[in-house]
Amino acid sequence: MQGLLYRWLLLMGAGHVLLGIVLAFAAHLPLTQGYFDYLYAARGLPLPSPEQQVPLRTLVGLFGPTVASWGLLFCALLVIYRRHGLGLIKPVLIAALLLWSLLDSAFSIAFGFTLHAYLNGAAALAMGIPLLALRPATRPRSPALTLRHDSGRRLRVLITGGSGFIGSPLATALSQAGHEVLILTRDLASLGQVRGRISALTDLAQIASDERIDCLINLAGEPLAGQRWNPARKQRFLSSRLDTTDALLQLVQRLEHKPEVLLSGSAVGYYGHWQ
Repeated sequence: MQGLLYRWLLLMGAGHVLLGIVLAFAAHLPLTQGYFDYLYAARGLPLPSPEQQVPLRTLVGLFGPTVASWGLLFCALLVIYRRHGLGLIKPVLIAALLLWSLLDSAFSIAFGFTLHAYLNGAAALAMGIPLLALRPATRPRSPALTLRHDSGRRLRVLITGGSGFIGSPLATALSQAGHEVLILTRDLASLGQVRGRISALTDLAQIASDERIDCLINLAGEPLAGQRWNPARKQRFLSSRLDTTDALLQLVQRLEHKPEVLLSGSAVGYYGHWQ
């Protein structure tokens, strides 16, 4: 919903930029004659000759850059507020909307241009209400997760998928709790978001048979998001999970000191709770 509000407000700002450009360049073109006929009719004035309309057309043309500048400024401040959450921007934009709407509508009504007043009110509501509901996209960085239980033992934990959505904070919490963490990964660069001291492996064959592993945590698998689920991708989803689990079981078979537990989780929210 927030993304929709943000895009709508950017569209409104871009619309003002486009309107300003049109006013600036089309004020002296014949296609705007209907608009100027409305202005004169609203004041009850007879239609002047094209030469007599030049001052008014020039005034409307000069008003165009003002409208376009407001649209650009609105979009720029909106992007800054959305990305960085500077609290002063939002009330300033709302105050500017109210001031513009009230003043422009008052002048329009005073000169008999009621259509302008209606358009001002509609535009102000279309921008002001979404702006009130808009929130910054940035969030304060949350502290590293801590373990709710500590046995007092220093464990040696092997995690597959340790750079992922679940694995990264889990590896960080285990490391900061004093446990020795080994992460099996295909991409060493992806471990940059894991905080704490860890050891990285690219192959289970790097673990000697006489090494001690107290716990295996299996979170590996082809990422589900990002692309269409075609048959080839679905096969990668399945094989990546089955192959990694099978490789872990083979590791357990050859280890002299067997792990106490193997935890394996993969899309449990999709498959549900069953045997």
